[in-house]
Amino acid sequence: MGNVVKKNQKADVPTKSGKNYSYQYVDIAQIHEYLDSINSKYIQKIQRIENDDYIMTKRCFEDKWEDEWLQGCKVVDATLYGNDNPAQKQGSAITYARRYSLLMAYGLATEDDDANSLNKFTEEYKEPTKEDAQIWKFPGGKHSGKTLVEVLKSDKQYADWWLNNKGNLYYKQCYELLTGKKVPSDEEMAERLQLEVKMNELMLESDTDYDDIHNYYKVNVVKDMSLEQLKDCIKWLEKKVFEKIVKED
Repeated sequence: MGNVVKKNQKADVPTKSGKNYSYQYVDIAQIHEYLDSINSKYIQKIQRIENDDYIMTKRCFEDKWEDEWLQGCKVVDATLYGNDNPAQKQGSAITYARRYSLLMAYGLATEDDDANSLNKFTEEYKEPTKEDAQIWKFPGGKHSGKTLVEVLKSDKQYADWWLNNKGNLYYKQCYELLTGKKVPSDEEMAERLQLEVKMNELMLESDTDYDDIHNYYKVNVVKDMSLEQLKDCIKWLEKKVFEKIVKED
């Protein structure tokens, strides 16, 4: 990512211990300012993929629209607390997904202009112990108030969903302690997203549906596939596309 957008907004987040830490982020207006500078515009839509909503972005450069829709972030369900307004919270979730989908679509990095706040959080943060992990409780959602131990036994799919969509560093470390499963790094998640986007494109070109993928790799959904399986699937689909082109010619 060669282009960098400076973060211009600040958020304060409460920690489990009752303290707060801050982080910087870039808002959509800041991204629009950058896109204006390179004479580009875009449109976005929400598309349903495997029972989840994703932000899709189409780019325009010098008044020429690209044909391809680029798959971006998943729109997560907002977690409500107390008297939160559901519509407002879900709107914030969509805005969040739109913002980061734009960064992905244009290959933009963000510059952290408040490293001190991150350093302060790192200094104050205390990693959970196995005992801490056993008493951690969900702050919201359908299992609000239940411990992670309980949910892992009764509804592991939900615990995994929380891990991928709402889990912070503390939760991820609790999850690792209780399951022995290593949580993927940001780099691995980014690689996975790129592979899934490529796979979806090849599925359309080769007329392959999700049932074929699920049955072949013996998984319920694509997110259950490993990185190695995704790479293997892409090779398989590329072969199918080639064979289709040869047959049509």
